[in-house]
Amino acid sequence: MDLISGLNQAEKELNVDIGFTESYEYKLNKLHAQQIEGYTINGKKWFGIKGVTKELQSKIIQTVQEGVKNDNSLKEIKEGIKDVFGGFSDWRANMIGRTETNRILASGKLLGYKESQIKGKKVWKSAIDDRTSPICKRLNGQKKWLDDDFIDPETNKAYQHPPSHPHCRSTIIFRPD
Repeated sequence: MDLISGLNQAEKELNVDIGFTESYEYKLNKLHAQQIEGYTINGKKWFGIKGVTKELQSKIIQTVQEGVKNDNSLKEIKEGIKDVFGGFSDWRANMIGRTETNRILASGKLLGYKESQIKGKKVWKSAIDDRTSPICKRLNGQKKWLDDDFIDPETNKAYQHPPSHPHCRSTIIFRPD
């Protein structure tokens, strides 16, 4: 996953040159550790790829990073993950590809917004259609200061940015003051 893709999206959206800062280096290391060690999403623990052989870990990370870097479609990233794992179902490979790509890109965008030092708020934007989850419908349109969490009014769960669940298609955008 290329955190820089998120930075590039934030730069384009804000029309500023932010550059690669120490904050990005720190965030990149943290996100890499989460891929390996796992993290919590929507109150559930995702255990990462810990326990998988080091070679597979490296191949999975490289596959997703290359996919984002090359602007591959989610389908292409999913196929790459399936190739690495061999026995993964389409659904599982798609879930990993979409969720991890969304998480890394949203992290990069949020960090870009912060590094720009432009005053404003982040806004949760959900893809609203017949596949939209109830939680994304509730979060859609919420505006928060960059350091504040989006809060699901029904469950009180907090999110700095998408994803709010596996397969989440939501994103964040910036609204200057």
